Amino acid sequence: MSYQAQSVFDASNIAALANHRLKSKPGPFLLKHSLFLLPILVIASLALLLLTLILPSIYRFFKRHVFRKSYQPIRLEDDDEDGDAEAPAPEQPMYMPSRGFMSDFKAHVRSLQEYGSILFVMEVIRVLALGALLGLSIVVAIRAESPSEAHAQSAGDVEDWSKWGKKKHKNKHKHHHKTQPNWDDYTHTEWEEFGICGFYAYCLIFAFLLLTLRPATSFRRHIIAHLDMLLLLAFSLYAYRDLYPLATYNLMPRDVSDVFTWTRVGLLGLVSVVIPIIRPRTYVPADPAFPTPKGQIAPEQTAPWLFLVFYEFMTGLVLRAWRVPSLPYEGMHPLADYDKASFLYKLHMPNLDPIRRRVAGLKSKHLVFTLVWNLRWDAFVTCLMCAITAATELSGSVGTNMLLKYLETDGKGATVRPWVWAALLFIGPVISSLTIQWYIFVMTRALIRCESIISMLIFEHALRLRMRESTEKEEKEEPKPINPALIDITVEDIENAPGKPLLPSAPEPTVVESENGTDDTEVGSSSQASNKGKIADKKAESQDGSEEGTGQGIAGKINVLIAADVSAVVEGRDFPLIFVLLPVQLVLCVVFLYNILSWSSVIGMLFMAVTLPVPGLITKWTADIQNKRMAATDVRVDTITEVVGALRMVKMFGWEDRIKERVASKREHELDWIYKRRLASLANMIIYQVLPVLTMAITFACYTIVQKRELTAATVFTSMTVFDLIKNLLGMTMYMVSQFITSGVSLNRIDKFLRTSDLTDEFTEGYTNTCNSPEYLEAKQKGLIRIKDAIFSWGVEKTTTNANFSIRIPDITFAKGKINLITGPTGSGKSSLLKALIGELHFIGGKDSFYHLPREGGVSYAAQESWLLSETLKENILFGEEFNAERYNKVIKACALETDLKLLDDGEDTEIGEKGVTLSGGQKARVTLARAVYSPSAVVLLDDIFSALDTLTSRFILEHLFKGDLMKDRTVLLITHHVHFAAPIADYMVSLDESGRVKKAGPIDQTPDITPPDSPELMAQQNTLQVKEIDTEGDSKAKAEDKTKHKLIQDEEKSEGRISKKAMFSFFSNFGGPVFWLTFWFLLIGGQAVVAYQSYWLGRWARAYQQAADWHDVSIKYYLGFYMIWVAVAIFMTTFSTALYYLGAIKASRVLHRRLVDSIFAAYVRFLDTTPVGRIISRFTKDMRSIDGSFPETAEGVFEISVSLIIKFVIVVSLVPLFSIPAIVIGAIGGFMGEMYIHSQLSIKREMSNAKSPLFSHFSAAVNGIVSIRAYGAQDKLRREAQRRADKYTRAGRNFYNLNRWITIRVDMLGALFGALLGAFLVYGPRMDASTSGFALSQAISFSSMILWWIRMVNEMEVEGNSVERIEDYLKIEQEPASETKKQPPASWPTSGEIVLENLSASYSKGGPIVLDNLNIRIASGEKVGIVGRTGSGKSTLSLAMLRLIPTTGSVIIDGRKTENVNLNALRSNVTIIPQDPILLSGTLRFNLDPFDEHEDAVLNDALQASGLGSVSRSSSGSATPQRLTLDFQVAAAGGNLSQGQRQLVALARALVRSSKVLILDEATASVDFETDALIQKSIRNLPSSTTVLTVAHRLSTVMDYDKILVLGAGKVLEFDSPGNLKQKKGSYFAKLVKAMDG
Repeated sequence: MSYQAQSVFDASNIAALANHRLKSKPGPFLLKHSLFLLPILVIASLALLLLTLILPSIYRFFKRHVFRKSYQPIRLEDDDEDGDAEAPAPEQPMYMPSRGFMSDFKAHVRSLQEYGSILFVMEVIRVLALGALLGLSIVVAIRAESPSEAHAQSAGDVEDWSKWGKKKHKNKHKHHHKTQPNWDDYTHTEWEEFGICGFYAYCLIFAFLLLTLRPATSFRRHIIAHLDMLLLLAFSLYAYRDLYPLATYNLMPRDVSDVFTWTRVGLLGLVSVVIPIIRPRTYVPADPAFPTPKGQIAPEQTAPWLFLVFYEFMTGLVLRAWRVPSLPYEGMHPLADYDKASFLYKLHMPNLDPIRRRVAGLKSKHLVFTLVWNLRWDAFVTCLMCAITAATELSGSVGTNMLLKYLETDGKGATVRPWVWAALLFIGPVISSLTIQWYIFVMTRALIRCESIISMLIFEHALRLRMRESTEKEEKEEPKPINPALIDITVEDIENAPGKPLLPSAPEPTVVESENGTDDTEVGSSSQASNKGKIADKKAESQDGSEEGTGQGIAGKINVLIAADVSAVVEGRDFPLIFVLLPVQLVLCVVFLYNILSWSSVIGMLFMAVTLPVPGLITKWTADIQNKRMAATDVRVDTITEVVGALRMVKMFGWEDRIKERVASKREHELDWIYKRRLASLANMIIYQVLPVLTMAITFACYTIVQKRELTAATVFTSMTVFDLIKNLLGMTMYMVSQFITSGVSLNRIDKFLRTSDLTDEFTEGYTNTCNSPEYLEAKQKGLIRIKDAIFSWGVEKTTTNANFSIRIPDITFAKGKINLITGPTGSGKSSLLKALIGELHFIGGKDSFYHLPREGGVSYAAQESWLLSETLKENILFGEEFNAERYNKVIKACALETDLKLLDDGEDTEIGEKGVTLSGGQKARVTLARAVYSPSAVVLLDDIFSALDTLTSRFILEHLFKGDLMKDRTVLLITHHVHFAAPIADYMVSLDESGRVKKAGPIDQTPDITPPDSPELMAQQNTLQVKEIDTEGDSKAKAEDKTKHKLIQDEEKSEGRISKKAMFSFFSNFGGPVFWLTFWFLLIGGQAVVAYQSYWLGRWARAYQQAADWHDVSIKYYLGFYMIWVAVAIFMTTFSTALYYLGAIKASRVLHRRLVDSIFAAYVRFLDTTPVGRIISRFTKDMRSIDGSFPETAEGVFEISVSLIIKFVIVVSLVPLFSIPAIVIGAIGGFMGEMYIHSQLSIKREMSNAKSPLFSHFSAAVNGIVSIRAYGAQDKLRREAQRRADKYTRAGRNFYNLNRWITIRVDMLGALFGALLGAFLVYGPRMDASTSGFALSQAISFSSMILWWIRMVNEMEVEGNSVERIEDYLKIEQEPASETKKQPPASWPTSGEIVLENLSASYSKGGPIVLDNLNIRIASGEKVGIVGRTGSGKSTLSLAMLRLIPTTGSVIIDGRKTENVNLNALRSNVTIIPQDPILLSGTLRFNLDPFDEHEDAVLNDALQASGLGSVSRSSSGSATPQRLTLDFQVAAAGGNLSQGQRQLVALARALVRSSKVLILDEATASVDFETDALIQKSIRNLPSSTTVLTVAHRLSTVMDYDKILVLGAGKVLEFDSPGNLKQKKGSYFAKLVKAMDG
């Protein structure tokens, strides 16, 4: 094979060149004979492969035999470790056992995983191609020169071997026979070909091996890597030798241009580039122990490299979504196994979890360092991609510069062909897009992983927390977090969120346990209360009192960490952009500008550096405004959240109009700051537009005036693109720095939570609960529940003025296999004792102190406050246990759930909703009890299970459950007040006193003074039943309403297809009328047109230099002055159009928020029953946040970019008319792909949003039930469920982000193709002057770069517009009748409290089943009527019907006026109800009693006194809790720092303040002690004689002295007479209740 030098010299110059080279020192051998690299690569590959295979064996040999200790004790663990080392998980063998040729062949093809046949065919093609390459190389080697011919030409051969100093062998072949040449007789060309033949032979052997080896083995992976790399390096070598010279004017290919050369290059390209990038990758499981089943493997794990980097594997999903209105969740790609939460948990948790690090002996590190270390490979890849992107983003500028220079000089002096620069306009942006999209691909994958990992880490840590109420002092140290609904609120805003107490902190209250399982707060005397500080202006305090709560508890903080802080952390993920892309690209831009504009560019850069503080100051100003804006938003959201949660109470009291005024006031304050924030953003935008323009103008002025240089088109338009890059870099930096600060603060908050949280003793360093005393060993051996010399407290407070409440147990051993009672007065620590056994309280003991709860046989726990999962009723009872039909049916019967299951639409499969919202209080308590009983645990802990049950149900459970087989031989600890009721079934009893000490303990028969308490005590119970009781005698409400889905709580609304145009028009019509929109569009179009004209003016300036005879004749002042004028005009028009648009957006936001508030406040109570509060609040938070910010801003961006795109397209087509056809084709393709993308993305975005809510709900439910979870030992169950839900969200998220990559790559390619085709057209088509060409090219490149943003912003607008649609849906809900003037009663109505019910019937919804059936009752003015009946009989429904809160027929006549003829506000303002579940608002006690400042303090204090809150009430036994509260007492959100009984007393006081003629008490005193109840009844009896009182009660003692008793059953009147008459009446239902109460 002949060889030709890479030169333009002809043959006549070769001799001269040879003589010259003989005189000079020869170059390196490998640079002159690069083909010798191929056999060197073979040797290196072989050595590396041998080392890879041999080194592990050598290492294991030395470890086992050389470094092993001479002798050491043999331990079982060593055997296990050696066994693990010697016998790892067996890898698939490299060969297959023979079963016959065809069988082996088919099995082998099948073994190549999902794409077996494709892989096999491709490997066969590669073998054939390599065989052909080997054959061609042998032919070329044979055709090469013989040794004798080589010697004959050696004197004239430029590249003879003699040039390497081997002249002594020059004539050596003369002494040998011609048929036996030696090694020195061959030329370098022949040796090169011999090396090439060896190279291909080596590769062919590898290719044959790939046909026979099993997939997914390490050896096969090594072979593939070696073969692909060798062939790629070979192709790169040939590309440098033979392809690169074709792109130049002065170089020629190194090899002879014949069919053999190009055939080999083509085949080599096929086997080295084409096949490797289109070959499907073999699936390799992330965890070999748990591979993904076939058919569920994520396409990204097996997609060919070409499909992977171009995201072609998403095309199938896009096409599927295009064919259906809405892509279902199941239609999305499966989740890759390396992204599954279980794998990430196993991989990352040991390093991230501080507790596990401590146990493993690792050094404690901040969370940020452990996160970076865990994701170090992702960090390396993203940094590399940023570096490549920084370089390739300048390719457009370089290509434009070189093309314009070529046009200016008409190609004179060019060394590179112009098509190369045109191709660079395509290849450069495509490579830049590929690298930055791969960066985003890796980073979003890390984002999703981080979100999952950190969420699981917080959840894992939450399972270890000691759950105790935070105090006011602690809240001062830990600022109140924001509402979880505001997912993207920055952490700075969290720390300054409203709700933090404005008053000086009081001494920390003593937290003691209340009877109902909540915490009573001993507030102390009035002197203590005075330390809280007082607000001078009572009216101001009343108006702002709702902002002075003490904040959220532990559950709220955890929810905020997961919802807000995790999102803030992942938002700071783009650190490689700042630390890699920014410096690299900035340096490249400065160097490039210096090459174009000389030192004038340095002046421009100095000006930019000097003016950098200006945007910094504006950014700081913007941040300050944003903080204040978010603070105002928090105030509004806090108010809305609290009001919506208390909306039932608001409607019951007729407060809608006043509350709406308060909400509107806070909304206006928020809108003021929103507008200021937008104006600050506008100022920021102006600065970022002005500074680069000024920099460019100063640079051009210096270049032309000072340097006396003339501007050219290449200089102008190239520098413009570079200045744009610098502008974008600065904007990105300012934005990213803010993100990093926010992310850093959130990371610190999460890290602080992980390190400083109060954990249970089990996870506290240095804790131990074991001792070697005989008593402990005996208890452990016999499985006894025993406590000896133990003190339990809710943690050790370092600084407190009050002693922390504690339980002191000297020595108790509960009876094993028997029922044990725990009793005592309110606040004595009964529930705390059970929690102490579970491990919730801090254990303090001496040398021989211990407590023991045997967990070997399992522990089950029924808390007093029922904790339920949002699953079916059956799943709540099973709680992960195996289903046993016989046992399950026994449990259902024993827990009195049979009747309830018959009434529920789906029976045991009924979804009970969030927090058991579809069940009554009694039903929730019995489901919780059934879960504890069904569990096959040996120990059952029951916390006052009778408190929520009526007398008959309690008696049934006592007889059928506790005396039945289900409780036989199980150790039961039962907390109860009803000792006389439960004593017959018990064997052992512990009685606590009010100080938490054991008063009495011992067997029942040895415990003195077990006497029946007062009969009322048997009925003392807490009934947390909501007003939506289920009628246990009739059909279920939901049954008649929805016979197909059988759901009370329907699934979240999810639209299909595009956003409703009607919703869009409805929103934008609120901006203004035709004048508004005409003005806006005029300013917007004019501004964008002037911006485009600026570039044209600079082109005219450059053209003036070309046209002028002397460049000094060009007026720099003229061109520069007008350029600045055009800049000023554009900024003026853009500024005013934006400011006008912002005014319209504020107006639209105000109108939409007001309409939403009006709609929600006027909705029927049934809407609140069927709609979770979280959904309503999300409209006011998430959706309104979108409407206040992102949606109108995105819409404005769409308007602006659309106008700009049209203008640029018109300019390009008008300047280059012939280019209009390809431009239209490219635009049509881009538009079609954008439409497909938007259609797919909307579906996936909705699924992603819907998948996140259940994850948060699960976290919230789990945190609320942590005590129960730990009691059952069910952490793993909840963790697996959390991982399952996290995977569901992650799957949607990965598809969402991958779809973004899919469209971005394709639109970038179309845009790059648009610019490249225009560049080629300008060079090879009809010629234009350089300035016009530069203007057209700059507009085309700008157009191509904006297409993507237009598509993305249109999609974002659609996604954000979903919020408008969601709010519009809530504007159409059914409304209560509006107020009418004719229905307004006199101000004095009602003058008496007479009530008449005429044929009153009621249902919970129109057309629903009847709940109250044809009631006819007359209640005289001033009568006290008690309403009794079993759960679900319609007692609470009657109170709702009287206030017209539910649909009714018939009439309710109060003081002679039918209520249907009275405005609802007037009716509810004059009839006062105290609901079953009292709802309080955060703020002072004064605010809760008198929220609108209508009464003097004296009236409020009288009400407190009458309710029992104004004085210390303590019995001789000390069983009553101190109740003293002052008007300035700070009430937490929902009254969280008060017990249930105290909340009921506050609600009673609030009712007394109103002094209504009709007072309805719905179980208003169920949770207070008996002495306080007696005081309240006394206050009620002292009410004016004309006040009519209706009292719903289970506690019969409350109503025994009332005038009449109304007994309801199945919504009908069973009895209505005086208590005395009813007791004496034979067969009376009321008499049966009294008899059951008496035992």
